[in-house]
Amino acid sequence: KRKRGGEDVNAAAAMPRRPPTTRARKLLHAVTTTVTGSRLTVEDDGGLRTLALNGHCQSEVRLLADGTLSLAQPLELVQAMSLLSLAWLGLGPCSASPRVLLLGLGGGSIARVLCAAEAACHVHSVDIDPEVIMAAAKYFGLALGESRCTAEPGDSAAVLRRERERAEADGGGDAKRRPFDVVILDAFDANGLCRSTQEGSTLDDAKAILGPRGLLLVNLHTGDREDPDYYVCRRLLRRLSARFGCVYTLECESTQNLIAVCHDGEMRELDEWHAQLLDAVRSRPEARAACGAFGLEAAMERFHFVGGRDEPLSEDDDEARQREARVMSGGLRPYGYGVVGRGDV
Repeated sequence: KRKRGGEDVNAAAAMPRRPPTTRARKLLHAVTTTVTGSRLTVEDDGGLRTLALNGHCQSEVRLLADGTLSLAQPLELVQAMSLLSLAWLGLGPCSASPRVLLLGLGGGSIARVLCAAEAACHVHSVDIDPEVIMAAAKYFGLALGESRCTAEPGDSAAVLRRERERAEADGGGDAKRRPFDVVILDAFDANGLCRSTQEGSTLDDAKAILGPRGLLLVNLHTGDREDPDYYVCRRLLRRLSARFGCVYTLECESTQNLIAVCHDGEMRELDEWHAQLLDAVRSRPEARAACGAFGLEAAMERFHFVGGRDEPLSEDDDEARQREARVMSGGLRPYGYGVVGRGDV
């Protein structure tokens, strides 16, 4: 999943390709966004409704026979992030009404699943283009009229900094008074992963607003060792490992997305994660409806502990480190990524 100019476009290379349909596409909405200047379209096509930016798929939702929206999610990335969030909240959040901050809204699929499956959950979403928020509400069933489902236009890094300043003003150093139980960082720009997302200060802000049992999910894009994206991803994982006690990765099978799963406290064994993810599906009818197609057993084969503060992420071999240094210095432009600031740990 990639995102668009300014902050939040899915690259076609990162999305699974669907066979062409013989049914005619129906254009429901088209507009140029005011902040990033992206071309936003909403189309119905063969039982799917798609939100696209500059021609790249951002979100998909299934249409039922009567034209209403199904809760079933067709995209693996949405299923995985939704289930990881629900599994973590199922462990017992530090607040009676868990709060989730979603940075990068798209069609609002993750927010929609979480609000449906977790009755007490409040999800606040951020997207840089207000037109995206409007489209998610009008065409993709995002119920912004409900007090526990809110959204605002804005830059993700700026919102994180604002929330950190608020938390420090309200609670001082008391971790129990930090506002969020889960933060989902899914902010990309036209060049790939947002530069601000890669900066240590942004990761510090995200960590600072998490409660003592908080979870950070970061959507990354990777590839093999011939793909410079691999080294950008490794660099971000090292930064996350320096800030959190435990960092895991879940690799998507249908795309080149890699989800970083970060928390403090004791490491959870993979069989514990498996049990909790399974419970998230079995104990919530809405989660079964939304994510029942998720291949959990196969996914656990791609779920790995990669490091943490006490177990630093292992370095790549000399050749890999040299290649990464060339990427970071601007000597080798990574596919889909802008030049990353140097010296920011």
